[in-house]
Amino acid sequence: MAEGFDFNMKEKPGKISLLTAGALLVMYTLVRFVWLDQLDKLGDYASYLFELAFAGFTLVVFRQKQAPTGIVTRARFLDGLAALCFGFVIYRLGSALNLPNPFDFTSVQVLLLLLVVGPILEELVFRGAIWRLLQVLRTSSSMALIGTTAFFSFAHFFSWWSVPAELHTFIAYQTVYTLFLGWFCGWRRGQTASIFPAILVHAFFNLGFYLGWRL
Repeated sequence: MAEGFDFNMKEKPGKISLLTAGALLVMYTLVRFVWLDQLDKLGDYASYLFELAFAGFTLVVFRQKQAPTGIVTRARFLDGLAALCFGFVIYRLGSALNLPNPFDFTSVQVLLLLLVVGPILEELVFRGAIWRLLQVLRTSSSMALIGTTAFFSFAHFFSWWSVPAELHTFIAYQTVYTLFLGWFCGWRRGQTASIFPAILVHAFFNLGFYLGWRL
């Protein structure tokens, strides 16, 4: 299947759509980066529920048919293999640099969040909802990719202000490698016009990161 970037809506969005898209982006930014402490006070999983609600509402309001990408194809296999190797190398490099590891891989909850919830929810938010909002706002193809990649990386850097100082080196490292991961996920999202390859890449990267610790 020939793959090319598919960023634009078929119909021209009206003023209401533009205002709604802009308001949703502002609302997400405020809650995620300004009012996060207040959100966390509502419960341990309040932030996850908020992001799920945000992504679900956005993708329902601005519906877009997903392109048929195929679950098992040569391209998907190579994507998964590349992401798996990348995640493995990133963990081992961090270990070689003696960076602190904030993840407790012996915890079932941590593994569930890392391998299942994180890849699905984060891709629904960044390559799903935010990507779609940028489409509605008629950004250029390059800005849609750059915008979601930068947003994704900054979301990982944001914990810098809430973690102990000894973890700052890892947060800086994570900020750098999530730029590459976010670009890879966004590139695949743009090429296939579907979120599913991005979820696959993200999940296999996290699996590789875990295997870097395990093996």
